[in-house]
Amino acid sequence: MYKPDGICKLRSMRFDEIYNKTMERMHRIKALGYEVIYIWEQDYKQYLYDKDNEFIEGLFEYYRLL
Repeated sequence: MYKPDGICKLRSMRFDEIYNKTMERMHRIKALGYEVIYIWEQDYKQYLYDKDNEFIEGLFEYYRLL
């Protein structure tokens, strides 16, 4: 988990700023009528770990998205 006031070296922005921009972008896309499916980095890393250690068909099934 990142500290909100920490700095992302890649983007030279605070993590809370990146998060807020991401949420704004998702809300704009949803307002256009699209369905947005997203996954946070830590959740994806957990999926990859679990996938290597047990039988999992796919990401959507893992999170029961479909």
